[in-house]
Amino acid sequence: MKRIFLVMLVLIGLISIGIMWAVSTGTVKNVASDENASIKKKDELRKKLPVLIDKLKIAKGKDKILIIRDLGYSEDERAIPLLIGIIKDKGEDIKNKRESITALANMKEKKQFIPVLKEAFKDDKLKVISGYTLCVLEENENTLPFLEQYAKDGHPEVLFYKDSNNKKKYFNENQAKEIYINMLYTKNDDINARVATYLLDMGENDKARQVVFKIAKDTKTIGSERGRIMTYVIYVLEKIGDKESIDVLYEILTNENSRLIKDQAEMALSKLNRQDLIGQYKLNEIQKK
Repeated sequence: MKRIFLVMLVLIGLISIGIMWAVSTGTVKNVASDENASIKKKDELRKKLPVLIDKLKIAKGKDKILIIRDLGYSEDERAIPLLIGIIKDKGEDIKNKRESITALANMKEKKQFIPVLKEAFKDDKLKVISGYTLCVLEENENTLPFLEQYAKDGHPEVLFYKDSNNKKKYFNENQAKEIYINMLYTKNDDINARVATYLLDMGENDKARQVVFKIAKDTKTIGSERGRIMTYVIYVLEKIGDKESIDVLYEILTNENSRLIKDQAEMALSKLNRQDLIGQYKLNEIQKK
């Protein structure tokens, strides 16, 4: 069975695994451990499914969302009618409907609920999550064009999902790359930075480099938004790791006011074996005092 875990539609970080990361013995063991833990949790949830069903009848708010999520994690087909019922219920909270759609993506018997998802796709409040889920389930004939336009409108993360091995899967990689390239240099640095990480993963190093160089130099963002954007920027610079990227990392370390951003830049330089630059920065800081 192909186990699928949906990517959240709003993401702070979408970092690829990387070749060295994937082949390391320790990481492989961690993945196996996570998989075993997932199987154990699934078995436990299946055993207590009747209890979950009873709780679902009276649950509200966050408790109900967590129960719906557990029904999805269980991958138990007995939960399908319940999830369908929530989606079809006109009086049900929209958050619960969306969570139920996501939960259905884990179920094997697609024929039972694909028509329900296609009907939900007609609802503007459920259009994105149902269209995305249909694409993940490879029922994307009518929904992928919508998602591609939605990506162009500022949501680039909807063009892929991560499979059970945490590997990024594009619905149409060539089309996604074209969309990302055309999205570069918007007025929104957060979108630009995220797109740069996706293009880097696709092998478009030069385009990714140019974008993050510009962001590092020109961005006027502040606070947590700046921190998030610079996290993407530093990630790209570290992965490219050429002289120009290292120079920009050093500028970030030297000029940024945020301690968090400085620490990220210092860590990236350390991974690139540029302790000499870190030492020079610290010496300069001492001399300023």
